Amino acid sequence: MMNSMSLRQKKLVAGAVLLCVTGKAAAYGCPAVMDPVWIASVVSGISSLTNGVLGMVYKINSQNTQNEQRLISALKVQTKQIAASAEKESANTMQVMQAVASSMVAQDTAIQVQKTMENFGTSTGQGYDPCGEQNKSRSVTGGYQMTMNVSGSVRGMDTGPGVYKDRAQTLASRLNEHKQLFCTQGEKDAGLCAAVGALPGASLQFSTMFKSSDLSDNTTKAKDAFVNHVFGLPDQPIAPEKSKTPEGLAAMRDKMMLDGFRSIGATSLKSVQAMYVADASASNGTNNNGGAPVQGFADALSAKVDQYTGGNDYARWEQSLTVQSERGLLVNLAKMAATKLYATSVEYDQFERMEANLAALLAMENRRRASQ
Repeated sequence: MMNSMSLRQKKLVAGAVLLCVTGKAAAYGCPAVMDPVWIASVVSGISSLTNGVLGMVYKINSQNTQNEQRLISALKVQTKQIAASAEKESANTMQVMQAVASSMVAQDTAIQVQKTMENFGTSTGQGYDPCGEQNKSRSVTGGYQMTMNVSGSVRGMDTGPGVYKDRAQTLASRLNEHKQLFCTQGEKDAGLCAAVGALPGASLQFSTMFKSSDLSDNTTKAKDAFVNHVFGLPDQPIAPEKSKTPEGLAAMRDKMMLDGFRSIGATSLKSVQAMYVADASASNGTNNNGGAPVQGFADALSAKVDQYTGGNDYARWEQSLTVQSERGLLVNLAKMAATKLYATSVEYDQFERMEANLAALLAMENRRRASQ
């Protein structure tokens, strides 16, 4: 108990003790008062003073204990509040960090998506009009496949290889077709036909070969008629009883040789014709070109190239270059290079036909000189 007394309490106790000692000294003659009443009063006063001091000490100690408990309780409450506040602050900090991380992930994802769209999007990363360009390319390759079709090359020819027809009937058929479709005003005035045809004189003009047409229209018939006029009348059929004679066998052998020479020129003319003829079957998905649109090779190639050289789609094509990414520009350049390469391969095929025609002319000249 004494260990927990304050300095003031200790001073009060020490004063009481000193007073007690002084009283005892006086009792022994300093001062020389030995009255029992006085001694009893002094002792009683000292006792009351001591008890009062001790009570005050106890009361102060009790108050200090209560104050310490209040302080401890307050410290506990404050500690819990600080801990709760720290925990809340930590949670808030974590939420803020998670939000920041989510924002960074979203931003990075957005950047990646933007780059992907820029590099592979149809409007910025695939060149000009990727779907339209694909259809145009299919039209070009589909149209050229038709020009390379051997059976299509000699279609409509009544003077084709191995063909025997009655010349009178063939001439009458050609004349009848001419009167109906190709009769000119001069021929009408001369009484050759009753009315001017739908395409007057078209079967007699080489420019007709370069006009776009469909397989079944009158312009294509005019092209067939022009080629037949160039190659003349067909060979007259050989009677069965003469086909096995030496004369008949020699005639068939000569025809085979002549057909071989003429077929090269016929193939060239028919190839030119086929380049400007559209095939309706090319649009139904049954051909080998994936259902390309109905269009001849020359028209398809022109539509493909004109957009680079000031054609109908040039303005749109030029405008698209301003929004293309680097990859889109490279894709566009690759498509242009592929178109040029394909056109070059077509040109090589034409050179090969020219070479074959020259070889046929040389062979015919050698044959003529050998027979002299």
